[in-house]
Amino acid sequence: MKECEKFEYLLFDLSNDLTIYRQLFSNEESIATLNSFNSLIFGNYQKCLVNSIFSNIARLLDPPATGSSTNSNLSLPYLVERLSLGENAKVISELEKIKSIFSSSGLKKIS
Repeated sequence: MKECEKFEYLLFDLSNDLTIYRQLFSNEESIATLNSFNSLIFGNYQKCLVNSIFSNIARLLDPPATGSSTNSNLSLPYLVERLSLGENAKVISELEKIKSIFSSSGLKKIS
């Protein structure tokens, strides 16, 4: 399934951004070192990483389709639908938990 391959790349990009963010900005010593080198550049890079992370998470939580049913979104709800996992209580429960956490961030309204 070509969609699974594309989805794997989306998850890899998200994981990569999270790893880089954690490595660069998760402790005070690292932040101090970056700021002493060039706070403007690394401050901007931090904002770019945060934007990329939240955009990718939002994309993963998009509805299965947008507009007409022919415009599929490669998202978790799409995969749940496509793989007929809508009756799996654990899958649905975890997806709802993820949606709730992201929705509480206030960055995007999720249906």
